[in-house]
Amino acid sequence: MAISTSQHLIYKANPGVPLLRSPQHRHHRVKTNLKRPPPSPHLQVSTASASDILRLVDSLHLPMNSDIYSSLLHECTQCKSLLDGAEVHAHINRTFFEPGIRLANRLIVMYLACGCFDDALQVFDEMRTRDCLSWAAIILGSIESNRCEQAISFFIQMQEQGVVPNELILVGMFRACRSVRRCGFRLGRQVHGLALKMGMTKDPFVASELVNLYGKNGFLENLYRLFNDALRRDIVLYTGMMACYNRESHFTEAIRTFSEMRKSGKRVNHFTFSSVLRACAGNIDSRTGMQVHAGAVKAGVDQNVFVGTSMINMYGKCGLLNEAHQVFAGMADKNAACWNAMLGAYLQREGCCCEALKLLHEMKARGVKPLQPIVDKIVTFCGS
Repeated sequence: MAISTSQHLIYKANPGVPLLRSPQHRHHRVKTNLKRPPPSPHLQVSTASASDILRLVDSLHLPMNSDIYSSLLHECTQCKSLLDGAEVHAHINRTFFEPGIRLANRLIVMYLACGCFDDALQVFDEMRTRDCLSWAAIILGSIESNRCEQAISFFIQMQEQGVVPNELILVGMFRACRSVRRCGFRLGRQVHGLALKMGMTKDPFVASELVNLYGKNGFLENLYRLFNDALRRDIVLYTGMMACYNRESHFTEAIRTFSEMRKSGKRVNHFTFSSVLRACAGNIDSRTGMQVHAGAVKAGVDQNVFVGTSMINMYGKCGLLNEAHQVFAGMADKNAACWNAMLGAYLQREGCCCEALKLLHEMKARGVKPLQPIVDKIVTFCGS
């Protein structure tokens, strides 16, 4: 199944940024004032850098091969050493060594790891042939560089050349489709059709991104079917499902998903606890909220700022000000969201105008900025 290349679905990069640079630039130069990072001490026999190795090779007139270059580039990627990586690349050009696909892929990954997308793009452009990993690297690198429309354009080019995408590329494409406004969801559904044809929708990472894609656009029926069809449900899939239910105000379904996750024995993290607490707040369900609170304490995540803020909000929505204040007072680190949640909790109950004003005064004294909607509510609340 080929992705449509109609005028409505072809994504082009910003006209000021060429999609592919000219392949005639054979000698690659990188200007940088980056300092070489210290070598990792783990499992090192020598502290010699890639540049040191290259100088030794040149002084001894030793022949080089792709395995040596690949090993040096791997080290530069791990250390994110652009200076050494660029020297390896320059050495390849000076010795007129023609890099194969594997070595060119290493160069692309190295430049992307160092945050040099344009340099990675030039290597990609100069490749005579490309494999699936070449396309995966440049597509995912485009997304990491916030060039999602460019990533989509690369994907369409890859399809036109008959290259079969792997799971990594599909995951990246679903993320890109969520990020673009113009026809993003429409293209995402086409990519979903391709994933179905290839039998990849049961992969947990692909399924998680599909859940996020459909959940963001309110397609809960598709969401539920994807969740049920997943062969393996991991924490990312469960948490993503709960977040989508919360977004559509299906709080009971979010709580049910959390219960199912706990019964399956899956590990629960602070994002999961925060999501289910938001669902409890939406349902005004203090009983379940207290049980989740106890679970968070047992799991050791009750001091997490996201979990704590969600607890305060839940207790406030349920009218349990004492419990909300206990959580607030017991938090070692409080950010602006925590303070605003506690302020919002006071505004849930009549007769707490004085407490709200006291907290607002303390926030201003500490330099914490209250949310404007909450300030407006205080004005209305106290005025009445």
